[in-house]
Amino acid sequence: MPIKFTNSRAFAPFYSVPVAFYGVRPDERRIKLTLRCSVTEDMETLPEASAPSVARTFNVSFPRVAWTFVEDPQIGEWMCMEWTGAKMWLKASAVNHLPSGDIALVADWKPGRVPPWSR
Repeated sequence: MPIKFTNSRAFAPFYSVPVAFYGVRPDERRIKLTLRCSVTEDMETLPEASAPSVARTFNVSFPRVAWTFVEDPQIGEWMCMEWTGAKMWLKASAVNHLPSGDIALVADWKPGRVPPWSR
């Protein structure tokens, strides 16, 4: 018999990393919001690279109710967070939804890549 889980606050400790989201929508509306997220890092070897290379990607998720905009985050929007003591600029490469309804993003990090407006 399946167990019905009803205490959504039990997952709150997993949402501990502040992540700032930035973007500009096609109608020129600006997105600027900081949320507490669950973040995990993946490293992937890039076989198509001419020299051995590793890509750093991050899985970023947060409760749907925390996102105050009507539209979900979009691919290509920026995120900024502190990770292992360093400020990192990430770009969303995928937007998904977890079975709970939470929003889950895949974000890519590249050395030296920053939004043009942050310089």
